[in-house]
Amino acid sequence: MNRKQRRASGRSGAKPASGGAGAIAPDAMLGELFGAAVAVHRAGAFAEACLLYTSTTARGYITADAREQTAYGTARAYIDVGLNTNDTGSNGASNAFSSNRAFLQWAGITAGLSQSFYDFYNGSAVSFRSGYLPSEDTSSAGWFVWAYTAQLGNGVSATISAEQRRMSQIIGTGAFATAAPIVAAIVNGGTLAGGSLSAGPGYGGMQMPDIVANLRVDQTWGAAQVMGAVHELLSLIHI
Repeated sequence: MNRKQRRASGRSGAKPASGGAGAIAPDAMLGELFGAAVAVHRAGAFAEACLLYTSTTARGYITADAREQTAYGTARAYIDVGLNTNDTGSNGASNAFSSNRAFLQWAGITAGLSQSFYDFYNGSAVSFRSGYLPSEDTSSAGWFVWAYTAQLGNGVSATISAEQRRMSQIIGTGAFATAAPIVAAIVNGGTLAGGSLSAGPGYGGMQMPDIVANLRVDQTWGAAQVMGAVHELLSLIHI
């Protein structure tokens, strides 16, 4: 091979790719970003459409309240039973037997299905959408408690209570709890892992009750309360 042939063989008519092997063109990148933005917008709109702003409830209860004076104060037994039905627009309401109060009170002790002593106000009385917003109110469904209340005089009382645990500290453990699984489903082609909208495993087993304490004053001008709670946050997500 002479020098002229060697020079010709070392030349190539093809130009190297400007971005190297596997480079993505700018218009393709913009297309992907636009597609992701549209998917997120669709997910947000879908999550908004799934929210329940209106519901109807019908409830009928029969109550029994028995009291008797003893040497240690009034002994009281209270229970209500009845039917409860509600509908959120699915036209699938059905009657359900329910009871949201069934407790005993005696000598400062309250035991049974009552209301959490962490509560201070009735959420349903002050908020139209109280059932769909975070609230400490447990009065509607009732709450399992085992408590002792000391009357300190002049309308002041102090209570210590072992109660059914609350499960609102871990978000995303139920259908539509967050938009994250819906966003992931739409971005990934509209498929939901496991065929459900559950976002995570959530709480583990209840290994201890919530310990609740409050200091409360009731006067003619109204009431005030300071409360606190000890809660075991046992999540299966980090195990």
